[in-house]
Amino acid sequence: SDGSESKHSAMAGVTLNIGKLNLRPSFNLDFMHENINYRRGKLDTIAARNATMPKPRFELTWHPSRSQTIRANVAYSQTLPSIVSTLDYTDDTNPLFITQGNSRLKRSGLLKTDFNYSLIIPKFEQVLTFGIEYRKDYDPVGNVQYFNSATGVFRTRSENMRSTLLSATTADMAQLPLSTMMLHSPMCAIGSAK
Repeated sequence: SDGSESKHSAMAGVTLNIGKLNLRPSFNLDFMHENINYRRGKLDTIAARNATMPKPRFELTWHPSRSQTIRANVAYSQTLPSIVSTLDYTDDTNPLFITQGNSRLKRSGLLKTDFNYSLIIPKFEQVLTFGIEYRKDYDPVGNVQYFNSATGVFRTRSENMRSTLLSATTADMAQLPLSTMMLHSPMCAIGSAK
């Protein structure tokens, strides 16, 4: 298979300083064009697609005092499935391992948020940081394999999975200037196939 891809981006953003508060909203917009000439076995097809991908982001930094900093970020992005996986095809060049396309595949989305609080303790020359991270994947794409025990045939295709939710917490303590001790919770995941 061969093909081409072009991508153009536009971005708008602003920085607002209001006293001890810094706000930075931004918006990216990606314009994509893809085309592919896909040949495998009996399949010979040409496909093209155009897509617009929004990427909003918001960052906040607040210094309530000289020794404290609060940061929060929210960002959303989207990912397209591969153009080959969205073709309606059945590749049975290996009759025991069949691969299929899925024209109903949707784009995936990712929402990421994080919140951090930092405190400088000058008397002990320490910096304490606490953080929370939250991440939600919308319609992630995964490969699903089906097995027919009567025929011994495997059938594989890409499908959108159920949304997954991940969260994590962190606690860091740094002794100025060099040594650092960190405590991190593992990422917790919840999700399954549709």
